[in-house]
Amino acid sequence: MRALVISCTAPGSNAIASDDFVAAELAAQDIDFLSVSLLTDQEATQFRADADFMAERMLGVIASAPREIPLGLIGYGPTAAAAIVFAAQNPGRIGALVSVNGRTDIAVDSLRALHTPTLLLVNDMPVLRVNREAVSLIKAERRIEIVHGAGEQATHAMVEKTVRWLADRLVPVQVAV
Repeated sequence: MRALVISCTAPGSNAIASDDFVAAELAAQDIDFLSVSLLTDQEATQFRADADFMAERMLGVIASAPREIPLGLIGYGPTAAAAIVFAAQNPGRIGALVSVNGRTDIAVDSLRALHTPTLLLVNDMPVLRVNREAVSLIKAERRIEIVHGAGEQATHAMVEKTVRWLADRLVPVQVAV
């Protein structure tokens, strides 16, 4: 295993459909994949827009990951905001981040402290404006890409961009022997 990518999901997320494709493409790059729901069905209504609450949930998952392998995060909608918060609060722990239709508006303060290479993928026009604003706040390498269309074609394009971003930035940590 060259790296580990954790996909942050929540009930009602469209992440599940693309996660299978992402996992297969990352496996071809020798990158392991783990999908984790940050909320239970019961919590989804109350905490869906609480990026800090969901970022706190990520602590347990990421604490168990070996420190000698690079970590990447993928977040969808509100869970992208949680991934941003977590990466900003844990500088150097996350090697690359992909936000898919991210609710970056609920992580504005963390965007200013984010030093993780971040790709903002958007194909949901209502979140385009907040993502355009977000990209200017990130201090690290960042890019915003708009994926036009819907359905399988858009999913394929988003998966391809996600995998390329992560694979190019998650390089193995050199361990002294």
